[in-house]
Amino acid sequence: MRPKILVVDDELFIRELLHEFLTRSGYNVVTAAESHEALRKIETGEYDAVLVDLRIGQGCGFDLVQNIRHLSPDSAILPMTGYPSVDTARDAIRHGAFDYIVKPFRLKELEVTVEAAVAECRRRYENRQVKERLTELEAKIAAMNMRESRQKLTLKRGAEEGQRVAQGLDDAPESNRRRLQNRRETAAVENFQPDLES
Repeated sequence: MRPKILVVDDELFIRELLHEFLTRSGYNVVTAAESHEALRKIETGEYDAVLVDLRIGQGCGFDLVQNIRHLSPDSAILPMTGYPSVDTARDAIRHGAFDYIVKPFRLKELEVTVEAAVAECRRRYENRQVKERLTELEAKIAAMNMRESRQKLTLKRGAEEGQRVAQGLDDAPESNRRRLQNRRETAAVENFQPDLES
């Protein structure tokens, strides 16, 4: 399956350029012209990387980056800006971006950045799968340990009860022990059957 890319930009020329270039580079490319459209597409699909113009429409691009990060935590987000600065880079990372792209961009550099973003998405997905599997195994081990503890407790209680019964017999009066012995002897006599053939 080809990696899936979402391009979010209000400029038709940028959307068409990136759609054509990334498609020829082997990606499945979807575009959106504004924030609400982008969020709807994020909610209904999974994307390896999302390219977002930070000056889209009247909204704040960083708010959109944060919303995408919340809806699709595995996706690697690449904000695009024509006004690069240290503050922009810091804010992009703080809001959950993987990296950011400077406009006007060089297509070769863009391709390298997108490749790295897709690899990062796959790494996040695999890590999450491993963590979920470990959580499942830990839950199973905890359940097994709980069952074993209950079994040990049941055996311990049974042994303690047996000890109490045995202690009760040892502490019984001599008359009770003789009565029990007499019952045993009587039962033995009643159950005796002579050998008539001898």
